[in-house]
Amino acid sequence: PPEWKTSLSSHQGGPPPPSFASYAWYPLMSSSSPASSIYVSCRGHSLPIHLIDAYTSQLRASYRPYNAVDELEGPTVVDFSPDGNHIYGTGFKTDRTVAVFDTNIPGREGLIMRLGKTRRSSDGQ
Repeated sequence: PPEWKTSLSSHQGGPPPPSFASYAWYPLMSSSSPASSIYVSCRGHSLPIHLIDAYTSQLRASYRPYNAVDELEGPTVVDFSPDGNHIYGTGFKTDRTVAVFDTNIPGREGLIMRLGKTRRSSDGQ
């Protein structure tokens, strides 16, 4: 049988983690258009969301969600909106929230939406 070889690897932001917590390809990606060949990744609770160039593994942008006590807190799950205009992050350690960032505006500016209470959540009944 033929040997499989890695066609994509990224060590952006430090040594490779045991595995990505989450990554998502840009939904309008076309391999014939390098500008659209990007993906978002998150590596855990202490790092921001990174937008990575799929051809060069270079960091294109970072999106930094902050929690209720103004500390950087990375998500464990990321995804793009179907039109590629927004990046969603969730799975935060301290808050039941969804962070929404405009793909064209990297940095801290984003919308943090709080999820409803549940019986099992620490802020529930």
